[in-house]
Amino acid sequence: MNWTVQNSDVSNVYIAPTFHCINRCLNCPLSNHSDSTSIERVVDRLTYFVSKMKLEPQKIPIEISGGEPFLWSDIDHLIQNILQMGFRPITFATTSQTMTSSTVERLQTIFKMASASPVFFVTLYSHHSQVHNGIAMRPNSWQSRIRGIRLLLERGFNVHLKFLLMRPTVEGLLDSVEFVHSEFGCPGVSVGFYGVDYSGRALSYMDTIGIKYTDALPKVEQAIDRCESYGLPVSINTIPLCLVDPFYWKYLAAQEITDGNTLLITPTGVDFLSQFDSVIHTDACASCVVQNTCPRMWNSYAQVFGTSEISAIKA
Repeated sequence: MNWTVQNSDVSNVYIAPTFHCINRCLNCPLSNHSDSTSIERVVDRLTYFVSKMKLEPQKIPIEISGGEPFLWSDIDHLIQNILQMGFRPITFATTSQTMTSSTVERLQTIFKMASASPVFFVTLYSHHSQVHNGIAMRPNSWQSRIRGIRLLLERGFNVHLKFLLMRPTVEGLLDSVEFVHSEFGCPGVSVGFYGVDYSGRALSYMDTIGIKYTDALPKVEQAIDRCESYGLPVSINTIPLCLVDPFYWKYLAAQEITDGNTLLITPTGVDFLSQFDSVIHTDACASCVVQNTCPRMWNSYAQVFGTSEISAIKA
């Protein structure tokens, strides 16, 4: 553990209280893990670092993830503690599959009392149930996920739907946008297209799911145009700027690349993850004028496809 990190070095907090999940998604590095930690340990560690590092929670985004965080029995208590500490904004990475009416009602009460508005990030591999279930490696994953999304939206929560740029997902991307519009086309829904971190068992299935950015992006641009026509908020994420048509840069969720660290609290302990740990910086990047705002390329992607697609953007 790096005990010398200063408060100015922490840009966000990531908490995964459990690695347990009901799916075994091909790209998930935790699909064979089920460890969990206790509410006391999570809160004690978070409280310690807030005090030790003089963090200002109201300025630090926090993400609650997993595994599936809503399988963890103390999730309500964790949320209440985080809200009391003042962390904002709050996001959840969830399958939504474990959501029930009573769960969503409890969450609505908790967040209403704190005057807070979280965002729930939910990954959809496809509008087609068989494609989605095949990647999630669980029958009925798609059906229960759609039900959970509906429950969240009905209670007024914001839901961000993540489409990972795997080959089966990309091939049906326009139809997926049509599905989102017809099924969830209401305030509170947004869509994001994400480059894939080929982790977990993904490398064993590259013939099925692997696709290069340059092959995927024409479909992504068409899907963005379709989202715009429906007034559906849309973004592009974790894709190098040099590969995206400048017209679509306004949709790219770029952020300044700094030396900031993510404070990680998981069942395996506490750690600090640099923004540079999981993305690659090529020789071309060194002379690029947007290198400090580019989302860059996943290390795992570069290991599979190389870096020949990357080129420096000149002034």
